[in-house]
Amino acid sequence: LTPNGKVDRRSLPGLDGIKVGSENGFIAARNSIELQLASVWERVLGVSPIGMRDNFFDLGGYSLLAVRLFAEIEKFLGKKLPLATLFQAPTIEQLANLFRQEDWSPSWSSLVAIQPEGAKPPFFCVHAHGGNVLNFNSLARCLGRDQPFYGLQAQGLDGEQPRHTSVEEMATHYIKEIRGVQPHGPYLLGGYCFGGKVAYEMAKQLQAQGERVSLLAMIDAFAPGYRTLLPWGLRRLAQIKHHWKNIQARNREEKLAYVLEKTALVHAIIQKHARTMAAKCILRLGISLPQALEGALQKRAPRPRAYSPKVYPGKITIFAPTDSHSRYHRFESHLGWKSLAGGGLEIHEIPGRVASIIVEPYVLGLAKELESCIEEASAMKSNENTVD
Repeated sequence: LTPNGKVDRRSLPGLDGIKVGSENGFIAARNSIELQLASVWERVLGVSPIGMRDNFFDLGGYSLLAVRLFAEIEKFLGKKLPLATLFQAPTIEQLANLFRQEDWSPSWSSLVAIQPEGAKPPFFCVHAHGGNVLNFNSLARCLGRDQPFYGLQAQGLDGEQPRHTSVEEMATHYIKEIRGVQPHGPYLLGGYCFGGKVAYEMAKQLQAQGERVSLLAMIDAFAPGYRTLLPWGLRRLAQIKHHWKNIQARNREEKLAYVLEKTALVHAIIQKHARTMAAKCILRLGISLPQALEGALQKRAPRPRAYSPKVYPGKITIFAPTDSHSRYHRFESHLGWKSLAGGGLEIHEIPGRVASIIVEPYVLGLAKELESCIEEASAMKSNENTVD
């Protein structure tokens, strides 16, 4: 394993000499589409060779790599796909089969069946700021195959549908989506980061409609307006310490890859601001923009309007990281929900850092606590049915 607890694939024995269809199940590309996809996967994941039935997530794939992967696929194959397609087709073989279907078109539904199987009541979890739900994969896996897990991704990720402009609109839309799977409560709801606000509003709307929410889980999610930023200098110092700690925990090759990744990100931000400034200066001089700068002043998608919640009559269950009290904000383990929980708080502190408790290795602790809460909420439902 790497210092981060992931499989260190560079240290594993090489795959030289493995034949197509050998006993270990390795299958090489068999047509042009699979060959093109394999080339992209190997380049993005840094693993070679990749078999047609190797799972993206088992190869170490995660949300940021998926973004790069699908950008490459769009460039070479002309197909724009939602990241959630990887839940439907996590192997090259499955993805290639989708491309070969003439009547297939990608689904941009907000409801994503990450783990639809299982006899337990389904758990619905709302996306973070980015809008995607691919980072819920590890949590869904850790909860087990008997726990149905659905993610709710933002509308408008395809660039075609309009994005919602308020938390209330999101909540109304997501309730409509989950009722396609579960028409009536009691519901198990959760929200990660920004998604906590939306899950909170969903719970309020469901209760107003006469439905019961047996679990409202805030996963590393702060109440609206709660976090107070530390002074700029302290935030930058904390950021430097954070990156230095990450570098120290990696081997030599991983150190270089990490630095290059962050450098590329900084370069992209600087380049974007430079293009914007250049475009503004050219327009002020009364000169038409050159083709290279036409998209520099493109308007951003509208941000959701400020959300001002009222007290929720039920209980709120919080999953807060333990290593979160000294980076960018001043906050406590209740994450600001204390005054909004009419039914009280239940706080579970998860070993890990801010924005890290849903990834390895911290996700194991989160899954264990969340599973216990789901079982408790389900047991309460069973007891009520027995009394009735």
